[in-house]
Amino acid sequence: MEILKPKLHLSAFALILVFFTSFGALGENKIDKKTKDKPASGALASKTTLKVGLVLPLSGSLEASGKDFYRGVEHALAELKNKVGPKVILKVKDNQSDPLLSAQLTKELILKDRVSVILGPIQEANLLAAAAIAEEFRTPMLSPSLVDLSQQNLGEYVFVVSASQKRMIDSLVHYAVTQLKRPSFGLLVDQSSQQSIMQAKYFKEAATKLGAKVLLEQQFVTGLADFSPVVQNFVTHKVNTVFVPGAAADVSKLTKFAYDVGQRWVFLGSDQWEDKKLFVENGKAIVGHYFPLPYHHGVAVVGNQDFVKVFTEAHKSLPGVYAAAGFDLFNVLIEGDNHSKLKGAAIALKESIETLKAFPALLAPLDMDPLRRRQRPVVIMETQAVRATVKAIRD
Repeated sequence: MEILKPKLHLSAFALILVFFTSFGALGENKIDKKTKDKPASGALASKTTLKVGLVLPLSGSLEASGKDFYRGVEHALAELKNKVGPKVILKVKDNQSDPLLSAQLTKELILKDRVSVILGPIQEANLLAAAAIAEEFRTPMLSPSLVDLSQQNLGEYVFVVSASQKRMIDSLVHYAVTQLKRPSFGLLVDQSSQQSIMQAKYFKEAATKLGAKVLLEQQFVTGLADFSPVVQNFVTHKVNTVFVPGAAADVSKLTKFAYDVGQRWVFLGSDQWEDKKLFVENGKAIVGHYFPLPYHHGVAVVGNQDFVKVFTEAHKSLPGVYAAAGFDLFNVLIEGDNHSKLKGAAIALKESIETLKAFPALLAPLDMDPLRRRQRPVVIMETQAVRATVKAIRD
């Protein structure tokens, strides 16, 4: 395996902006950057070699997600030795959580390293930048982007495997209306976050479609010290269920304040709630609220529980969203190669991946939709005093 961390060279790339995730058998907090190319140890009945490029944030603001994804890939690679498949050589490059570097490294992997397929990158800006290059050079790219790409066609060679933001919010609203029997909502939107604004838009659309009402929408900016005016406005409009697509630290402060002044509301959130800060000094105030995730290690599906057990034993920690994504995406490309008419060829691999149906991923089978995306199921989480637990799964 080769892990490179080049300096950023400003070039004249005409860039759009991007996203992707990861996991594998690296150390708890560091990767050996001196490791050379490493083929999978003896895949059964292998006569071909498949070069796989990884463009991941192994440093920078997305480092934890990148390393988690890489651990997932390494875990799947280790399992390949007991399966029918190609011999795999990984070419791993650190994009330092930077869009421009993501594009530069993608081009290098294709033209210099001659990879047949690329996994990554993570985060919308990084994905869009790298996807433009993958499409230009007709190289398959598989990304677990969690951003909304429903209005964008990234091209014939770019595959996104995720539960989109819209899908997650739609599932949350459906659960709140049909299972929690909530006919109306209040919204509190972080105006400093485009993600929060977009999620609020999806929430209102889904609620309207199901016949529910939005009684009041309020705005704030992350870091707000005093939530008393916000809470009072919700009280005035008789709101008792509030959607807050905001950072966990803000939500923790808000739920505690509302609880302390006697409001026993149900709060609904987004995947940003998957953060220990949500439970800091919150106690009973944080119990009984809900948010969606594209994956959780607690889902009681046999394949997932086997994966969690082995992963935990190897890394002394539970797998996250990106670890699962790395594991699933690597197996998708191996399955695609197994069915490819021309082993190791990028175009043949792309065509094979397109035809995969009901691929047995960790939580549920994956199918490609018309926009070349494989939709993950959505996990609805319920908050408890010190953690969140799986409440429901929506396919």
